[in-house]
Amino acid sequence: MVSSADSTPTTATPAARLQVSVIEARNVQADMSNAPDFYVKLKMSGREFQTDVVKGSTTPKFLKDIRLDVLNLETDTLRMEMLQVGPKGDLILGTDKVSLKPMSETGTLVQWFNLKDAAGALAAELCLVLRYSSGEKTPSRRSKSPSPRVNPKASPSGLEKGKTKSKKKKAKKGMLLPLPLAVAGGLLAGAFAFLWAKKPEYYEVKEGDTLCRIGICFNRPHQELYSLNSKVIADPNVIYPGDRIRVL
Repeated sequence: MVSSADSTPTTATPAARLQVSVIEARNVQADMSNAPDFYVKLKMSGREFQTDVVKGSTTPKFLKDIRLDVLNLETDTLRMEMLQVGPKGDLILGTDKVSLKPMSETGTLVQWFNLKDAAGALAAELCLVLRYSSGEKTPSRRSKSPSPRVNPKASPSGLEKGKTKSKKKKAKKGMLLPLPLAVAGGLLAGAFAFLWAKKPEYYEVKEGDTLCRIGICFNRPHQELYSLNSKVIADPNVIYPGDRIRVL
């Protein structure tokens, strides 16, 4: 399950929001003299949030959702840092940042960010899913004038038709299907519904996708996706754009 943190203040809620899903990291250039324990910090407009520490892995899967209020779309920038826990203080491995203004057009962005150290060398790659929402509600379109209703008492012909229909309804009530036919029809409908529910669904892998990210989108554990696609995926950490992954 993906845990989440909400930065929304209790007094007022700005209209625009950014949800950041911190998925995982790879190609981590860690200090091997310290334990491979990592976490990620996100900073925007003077506010700071962080994931839980993932211990014992150089390919940590953070699986953390953080919701941020966007105060100024024109100037707000999301800064990300990946840190390694150390005995004398945590070490910043690398950083990167992304402007929020393009998000108003794309809406959702799935990307591996290159985190670089102070010397400009690649320190790690971090997968984030960014979802921007302006918060504006689209008013529902309703008809200004209600559709006219036909009053059956308005004309004799309408009254006669009503009588005719009531006779037909009474006649239908007296008709019952033979029990074997009714049971067979129910079994057939149940079998059809069962087969339709079991119909497999597939997803085409896009650039930057991971099994974890696909699993989050379809509410499926990545281990289950790997089991369903073991003939297609040799390594669960490596999938290629264009592959068709069974998700259901």
